[in-house]
Amino acid sequence: MLQQLRRAQPLGTLGARSGVVDAARGTGRPVVVDLPRPGPEGPGEGSRAVLADADLALLVVPARLRAASAARLLVTAEGTPWSAARLVVRTCPGGLRADDVADVVGCPVVGELPHERAVMGRGERGEPPGAGPRSALGALARQVLEEVVR
Repeated sequence: MLQQLRRAQPLGTLGARSGVVDAARGTGRPVVVDLPRPGPEGPGEGSRAVLADADLALLVVPARLRAASAARLLVTAEGTPWSAARLVVRTCPGGLRADDVADVVGCPVVGELPHERAVMGRGERGEPPGAGPRSALGALARQVLEEVVR
């Protein structure tokens, strides 16, 4: 997994980042890249390069109208690399249904991610998220992997 903090300087040069992603892909295993939230000018050059080469781009959207509307702006912007994204809907009490989020954003939903209280406790103990056999995060990860291998 390659990740960049939201407020940090860009994660190396574009060439270095592409090299890391290419090397990871060379292992023949899925590569997960957690891209930073785009600023007002849209996704940066590094995010654009990673998305252009991605087999599957997932956009995590909370099940709220404001979040879904913001996601729609992101995926419909002219020249956006997010136009082929699929959605993971983070459900919440009183929020929109996943199909309503899909209608607002205009992208299909791969899966839903409900709030899971146990994730925080496992993280504090140094355990990986989604490790439990009934974990919603684990189930979503398996669902996404099935989507990638199609």
